Amino acid sequence: MKNNFVKASLVSPKTINAKPMENAKTALELLKTLKSDLALFPELSITSYSCDDLFFSSDLIKENNDAIKYILDNNPYEGLLIIGGLYLDDELQELYNCAYVISGKKVLGIIPKYNLPDYDEFNETRYFTSGSKASKDKVLFLGEMVPFGKILFSNQDSSLILGVEICEDVWSPIPNSTYMSLSGANVMLNLSASTEYLFKDKIRYNMILETSRRNRGAYLYVSSSLTETSAPAIFTSTIIGATLGEELVYSNEPSLDNVIKECLIDLSQINAKRRCDNVFIETKRRYSDSFKRVIFETKDTDYKLEVEKHPFWFKDLEYYKTERVLTLQSLALSKRLSHIGSNKVIIGVSGGLDSTLSLLVAYRAALILNKDPKEFILPVFLPSTNSSLNTKNNAKKLTDALGLTPLIVPINNELNSVLLNINHKEKDVTYENAQARIRTLYLMELANKYNGLMLGTSDLSEIALGYSTFNGDQMSMYNVNSSISKTMMQSMLIHLSNNTDNNLLKEALLDIVKTPISAELNEGQFTENEVGKYEYIDFIIYRMFKMKDNKDQIINLLIDNFDMDNLKAESVFNNFYKRLINSQFKRNTSPDSPKVTPYSLDSNTNFKIRSDVKR
Repeated sequence: MKNNFVKASLVSPKTINAKPMENAKTALELLKTLKSDLALFPELSITSYSCDDLFFSSDLIKENNDAIKYILDNNPYEGLLIIGGLYLDDELQELYNCAYVISGKKVLGIIPKYNLPDYDEFNETRYFTSGSKASKDKVLFLGEMVPFGKILFSNQDSSLILGVEICEDVWSPIPNSTYMSLSGANVMLNLSASTEYLFKDKIRYNMILETSRRNRGAYLYVSSSLTETSAPAIFTSTIIGATLGEELVYSNEPSLDNVIKECLIDLSQINAKRRCDNVFIETKRRYSDSFKRVIFETKDTDYKLEVEKHPFWFKDLEYYKTERVLTLQSLALSKRLSHIGSNKVIIGVSGGLDSTLSLLVAYRAALILNKDPKEFILPVFLPSTNSSLNTKNNAKKLTDALGLTPLIVPINNELNSVLLNINHKEKDVTYENAQARIRTLYLMELANKYNGLMLGTSDLSEIALGYSTFNGDQMSMYNVNSSISKTMMQSMLIHLSNNTDNNLLKEALLDIVKTPISAELNEGQFTENEVGKYEYIDFIIYRMFKMKDNKDQIINLLIDNFDMDNLKAESVFNNFYKRLINSQFKRNTSPDSPKVTPYSLDSNTNFKIRSDVKR
């Protein structure tokens, strides 16, 4: 383990029907290539699943045992190996379809399959005994007494607790994994031989993700490959990794070759979810079952923890996601506007990212309400001497593209008057904040004049950093961007530019995304020079609030994913965290805003701390 992550290798190997030793050698060759904490192989991958009445053969059973011994004697893998094979109780002559959990040269435990399907293409009760009928909790295997049955496997400090089930067990009305999770398992594994046919892939995928969500844990699933058999059923190397209802890895391509996929499981995220989820805690108290615990040793590993560097950037289904978020923002704004009976939306447009997205949301809200955007939206330009020609041009192109007529209100006279009245000459934070507050005053007064709503623009990244002027751009009458990070906003505008026939809008959006981010409150001011790169900031926000990582974990992830040294990573994190904590007073007095993504720092619902907290 590294940094409270578990790296898993999910392996669907080429198998040869009823050839245990050859399958064992294939497994060993694959294990030599793996650098991970656990390796999961499919159901009956020692013998292959499709042996039919050969399962009755004592020769096959002996070859199965010899193959497992060969793996134990020659195991090159330093992690935990979970592989499917047979177990015969010599005394009772009961044959079980089992998962073998192996550490080094030792079998830590053997888990039998409990739910044996006997429908459609399956007839497992013909060959196997259900684990529910087993009368022993220890069995003799290769001269050693080995735990058997309902077992959880725990590392030394119980930060990792593994539960194992086999194929049909997860398809049952109440899967064993439910009881495993309630008894402490935070990572559940499934060795499967799942047949493939039209539409089954979607059912199976949804089931695995839902199982991980319901059990507040991780669920890893590996099925047999196309090499199993060509008739009457086929298999397609299905590999699924999920945690808390979200996909970690997915593969379902038919293959005649070995298929290996890897994923990282964040135990801190799982354990934090369980700590905070009172429903899970109460259910655990009522229904937790008793499993034997087998302790195994873990050690630090040296692989790089390569995770998603830009978690907020829309990649898959990018335009759909952009449209979905925009629709939710627009509907929320429409509801608020209709509720208060606003005649107009007032919005300060700077030519930057945040006000651009807010303006696009307002435009769509006007259409939803059957209002003419030209009459319903008042964009306001509030330039100062620090406003660049580039951003002023971008703001003009944007409003022209949307057919809107802006009100232009230069603020230099008011700024000079305020600074003169308080006898202030330095171009410092007072000078900067005065501009933001003057702009907010104008926007608020215009909202009063037109019985309108002043629309805010602050995004999730700025809200986390507190990078706003208190009672300046921090304040509005409603804000639609509060759950959208800076990098997510950039990706949304790019996808919108790629999917519009309005060439002027396309040009404006691309120019706005390319423009260096700046509050333009002082000469030569660039935001990332003050607060750090937004790709770092958004990465930390995601890891801290979504994945529930702690400081040391985030620093290690910054090192591994952004080629930082430890000193730089600590500096990046500490700068973010200091700003996060010290700016809670701004979040505690922020305007209403809709949560349109899973991410929010709303002080009423998602991030509740006192303004004077010290960390």
